Amino acid sequence: MKKAIKLFSLLMALILTMSLFTGCTQTNQDAGDEELETLTMTIAVPADLYENEDMQELLNTWKEDLEMFEEFELKVETIPTEEKEIKKFVRKVKSGKIAMVYAPNGEVADQMIEKGAVLKMRNMESTYTEVLKDVTDASLKLGMAEDAFNWMKPVVGTYQGLFYNTEIFEEHQIEVPTTWDGLLAAIGQLNAAGITPISAGFSDVGFNYMIDELVLSEGGTADHSYQPAFGYVSSWGRVAEDLKQLEAAGAFTADCYNVTFESALDSFLDGSAAMIVAPSTVFSGELDEDVMNVIGFPATPTGIRDKGDFVGDVTYGVYVSLKYYQKKNTRHADLLNNMLSNDYFGSPDFYNIVKKEGTFSAYASTYYGGEEENSLEKSVGKFLGKSADADYPIDRSLATFDNLVETYRKIMKGADMETELLAAAEVEIQAKAEAEKE
Repeated sequence: MKKAIKLFSLLMALILTMSLFTGCTQTNQDAGDEELETLTMTIAVPADLYENEDMQELLNTWKEDLEMFEEFELKVETIPTEEKEIKKFVRKVKSGKIAMVYAPNGEVADQMIEKGAVLKMRNMESTYTEVLKDVTDASLKLGMAEDAFNWMKPVVGTYQGLFYNTEIFEEHQIEVPTTWDGLLAAIGQLNAAGITPISAGFSDVGFNYMIDELVLSEGGTADHSYQPAFGYVSSWGRVAEDLKQLEAAGAFTADCYNVTFESALDSFLDGSAAMIVAPSTVFSGELDEDVMNVIGFPATPTGIRDKGDFVGDVTYGVYVSLKYYQKKNTRHADLLNNMLSNDYFGSPDFYNIVKKEGTFSAYASTYYGGEEENSLEKSVGKFLGKSADADYPIDRSLATFDNLVETYRKIMKGADMETELLAAAEVEIQAKAEAEKE
């Protein structure tokens, strides 16, 4: 009897052990099944970017990474350009079928925002700070300056400044100008050496760039983007005096008002001129970056330009589908955060492919390249890093600001400054009134 009880007890213990083991096995299997479940994420990029061979290679790397480490299948679509197709595309973003869109600010972005398809960056709950932690201050200020950019995580942008040939400055032992007096001194030394100080193509957009910098130098970002309610801004008058002083000092290309910006750029690129005021995009692939640096145009003695102010714009960023972000399985949101990091859309590899679309990276890590970092990258990093308040170019700040540029042409040819500026201000006032009516 005792033997039977003992055998029965052993049998029950064995059954219990097996059931526990089976239960553990089942639990582990369930967990394993959940971990191994492959989810899908679809991203969208412009068609010309998708066709780039380097981009294809990078996307394949991303696909392999996400499949191996995140258990996600990455799919890629291209952003359409035809109106009917754009509407369908926006609906896919709104439904969550497309998770992320790398796009320029413009029609597609506007429609996604208008239809409520995308998420504001600041609404990414506790991850908001983490998502934006590696973005430069300048990029954030540019990216958040208008409502349209509140939905975009900045990725690349453009900037404008005073570019200078480092070899010319070093050869002639000229100090890089950071003040107005320093600029005038450099102009004198360059003229004495037979070198054009500032390559100036003022018959077209080159004059816009120069006015851009001088208004920013005289009045800071407030006056640069100011549309008057009455009269003209006093700093605008000082800009005319600055132009006359620079011209009298021999700063510009001879006959600059009949020279195109394209010709002026060629003169700078071939070393005939030491400096040029230009947007960064014109240098994409055009110059040995090791012999070029950039600074903000030096402030005038009467100006209020803060150290680090510059004219710039965020051109491309990543938009996140609201519906996709809100999926119940939090792995989707986690991966979105990961894709916005400097491992993917913020990576140097990605920036090197798209840098022609936007010549500065919004990610601060781009500018810490160690031994491979060239002088221009160091200069740009410094330029953007100490930005007090990046501003928009004139052609985006004010739709009618070209009117003011033409006014300066008249003033430089002898027209009365106050009369012309008052007339220009009146045009701006009327334009503002018409815009408010609409």
